[in-house]
Amino acid sequence: MSAAVIVALGILGTFVILSAITLFRFSADEAMKVLGVFTGIFGLIFGAMGTYFFTRTEVTAARTEATAARNIVAQYKSQLGTAAQVVATIDSKPTSYTLAQLKDDQGYQKAVMHLKAADAKFDQWSYDGTNEKQNNEKN
Repeated sequence: MSAAVIVALGILGTFVILSAITLFRFSADEAMKVLGVFTGIFGLIFGAMGTYFFTRTEVTAARTEATAARNIVAQYKSQLGTAAQVVATIDSKPTSYTLAQLKDDQGYQKAVMHLKAADAKFDQWSYDGTNEKQNNEKN
């Protein structure tokens, strides 16, 4: 049993014990008054427990999605750094360079190869971790 279940059972047991003690110790009228005070408090507690138990899978799923999104953002940031490297390589060349000379440059070729590898890796994934190409085919 998880700690949350043990705590919930403990609270439920406390409510049962308080109810039993109240019923044995006081007359029916007095017991109803005492239990009337406790029902509001325990109603809030049991409502909070129900909310916790019925929403914890959704909360876990949302945390998992958020972690996956953070990882993808980090990967795109590294891809952006590679793009900046390509731009810096191009920018460092003399303005008299032709496109053919730039394509023959080793630094340019290395940066472009790195960028193409990163693009091929990340192109197929969208922000939520599902295959974007499959999503586009469905739409």
